[in-house]
Amino acid sequence: MGLQRQRFRDRLVTEWKIAAVLLAAFTPMPTLAQDQVTARGVVFHDQNRNGKHEKDEPALANVPVSNGYDVALTDAKGRYALTINNQDAVVFVIKPCGYRPPSNHHNLPQFHYVHRPAGSPPDLKYAGVAPTGPLPSSVDFPLYKQSEPNEFKVVFFGDPQPNNLSDIDHMANDVISERIGSDAAFGIALGDLMADRLDLYTPYNRVMSQLGIPLWNVPGNHDLNMDVPNDALSNETWKRVFGPTTYSFDYGSVHFVVLDNILWSGSSYGRGFDKRTLEFVENDLKHVPREKLVVIAMHAPLFTVNSRDLLALLKNRPHTLSFSGHHHDIEQRFMGKQEGWPNTGTHHHINAGAICGIHWLGQPDEFGIPHAMTHCGSPNGYPVVTFKGNQYSIRFHAPRRSQNDQMHVFVPNEILLGKSHDTTVLANIYWGTERSNVTFRINNGDWRPMKRSPQHDPYLKKVITPGHPLSIVTHMWSAKLPADLRAGGHTVEVRTVDMYDQTFFGRRIVRIVTPEQLAARERAKQNAVQESGVSHWEGKSGRWTASQSWSAEPAGQSVFLHGAVVVTLSKEVTINRFQLSHGATLVIGKSGSLISTGQANYVGSGYLGDANGGGHLKIDGTGRLSTRFSISLGDRDAAPGKLTLIDSSQASVDGGLYVGVRSDARITMDNKARCVVDGPVQLGWGTNLGFRPSSIVEIRGGRLEARSITATKHCQPVFLFSGGNIVLHGDQRALVHQEWFWTSRHKQLDVQFDAKLNRTTFAYVVSRNQAP
Repeated sequence: MGLQRQRFRDRLVTEWKIAAVLLAAFTPMPTLAQDQVTARGVVFHDQNRNGKHEKDEPALANVPVSNGYDVALTDAKGRYALTINNQDAVVFVIKPCGYRPPSNHHNLPQFHYVHRPAGSPPDLKYAGVAPTGPLPSSVDFPLYKQSEPNEFKVVFFGDPQPNNLSDIDHMANDVISERIGSDAAFGIALGDLMADRLDLYTPYNRVMSQLGIPLWNVPGNHDLNMDVPNDALSNETWKRVFGPTTYSFDYGSVHFVVLDNILWSGSSYGRGFDKRTLEFVENDLKHVPREKLVVIAMHAPLFTVNSRDLLALLKNRPHTLSFSGHHHDIEQRFMGKQEGWPNTGTHHHINAGAICGIHWLGQPDEFGIPHAMTHCGSPNGYPVVTFKGNQYSIRFHAPRRSQNDQMHVFVPNEILLGKSHDTTVLANIYWGTERSNVTFRINNGDWRPMKRSPQHDPYLKKVITPGHPLSIVTHMWSAKLPADLRAGGHTVEVRTVDMYDQTFFGRRIVRIVTPEQLAARERAKQNAVQESGVSHWEGKSGRWTASQSWSAEPAGQSVFLHGAVVVTLSKEVTINRFQLSHGATLVIGKSGSLISTGQANYVGSGYLGDANGGGHLKIDGTGRLSTRFSISLGDRDAAPGKLTLIDSSQASVDGGLYVGVRSDARITMDNKARCVVDGPVQLGWGTNLGFRPSSIVEIRGGRLEARSITATKHCQPVFLFSGGNIVLHGDQRALVHQEWFWTSRHKQLDVQFDAKLNRTTFAYVVSRNQAP
């Protein structure tokens, strides 16, 4: 009930927001007589496929044609007439069953004519429609005959959303390549084809065309021209490439409707169906039999917009279905009377996930493709819908996985004997709904029920890129393990039967161990630690945990601080290397001195054991750090690293400081701290990882000496220099011109290159009233 109440409150807030956006953003069509013109033409069977209506080619009667709100049927001679805006209009044919419009070289249906006599505004960042000149005397629509069976498949792609060509490569080789040669009749992309980079439409369409099937497209909020003052001008590039933003077509026994529910105010976008869009739906459905299945595609989910206005237009239509994108997760809702459904039963709405996952972010695999899990923990993927008459069934597809991979099961690898009844099994059923029947069993035993339990996905928690939210997963089920599990290995098997009677399985193997086995393993671990030289240090919050790998060099021990502990070093210690992960903090305080002599060091994960998570190295007081090798900060996904030097602390790093290798990282210096780096201070990593961590260095005081300060293009670099001194090797005066190098506006920066010493110094001029 708590979840239902929250959804009800969300709906009230959403509808209030939508009303405000519609009032601010809606731009009505001009009504002055001189702004109107009549578009006329013929819809015909283009038998020779030359695009011209020949005398012997039959005209097609009773075919709908629209201007985006009015819908007119062709007469017995295939003729239509529509009043349109003489400055800006799109006229299109509503494809009837058994015919198809021509497609261009990108397999995009050419079913429309864009009327833009003067063209789009010339100063757009991304080009719009070129001037079309006066309206032709006849705007004709050629159609080709094709066979359309009663049963067919359609693939729906949510949010491809590439930021760059690398993302397009990911999309091509992760998602699209496996669909080439598939038996789908066509595809529908559910918006956010781009990530604001509208210049990528051409390479994107080249990839999508390899599917070899027509692709119909829905506009999203990242497909807009954002340098325009209102919604009326926000789809100029879209119209040039794809045509209308709201339209419909028939295929087989199904009527498909594509709706634009993104509204541009001039500074931000809103979500909702404006008056023109709703008028189109009303006029369009007048020509659609009530027993026909109506499938509606939109970008923003139906439960986030003025859904009641749309659902009211579906009255007396028992067979409907709708899809959306926008939210990069999978969520299915059955909308009833409480949500405004005017018929018996419910309306099935599907937020179909995103083929980009979370913006093509995450740990790359061996092929360089990020894991790209969605916000709900499901893999990036897409549904394939099988339509048969006015019925449908759906199967989710995760790229490069078995078609039967429909869930992941979470249960601890190891459970103490007698504690299994306190252990929860979780199953994330990617395409699960409230109508799914989910059960589990142990070792081929009896099936036991599982309960639908919305919550975060535990796997995604471990790998999600910092700064991205976790969704409450509505397709999660849970159950407690039975209490009578004996010591040894056991198979946990989960079964789901969906609303289409499709059955899928997921499995995990767990081990039940006795207290004696745990004690023996701990003793063995301690012995291994003593032999390898891995250190156990006592700290404020307990002792350091151990690494089971990486034997130590004779020079010292490998120190692995793993977990949310704080350790303060107040004496001189020589070690082989150090690594801080899982929220660990090492403080080198007064009289403390850490000397690392053997290998590279890591703050925020690394390569020892099962390291993951963030770390913080803080040097204060008169603390000292010296290492012959590099220090990497933020070395793995979801493992931010921090280095802080304050007071009169000192650090000497021979191999370079690498800030934000795979996760966000930050260095802060202040007071009289000194850091000498015999190598680069490098923000970011030199390889495209598919994501860009934040790499921040802040010098408030003290002295930083390094060979260079650089930033790669694969991070989000910021170097804040507000006090102290910087000394770099060679002539590096150009550093101040880097856009990521920030200096104080209230101080005068002095940059000097000493050719004799071959070094560049950066310092702030001290005014007389600042001098001691």
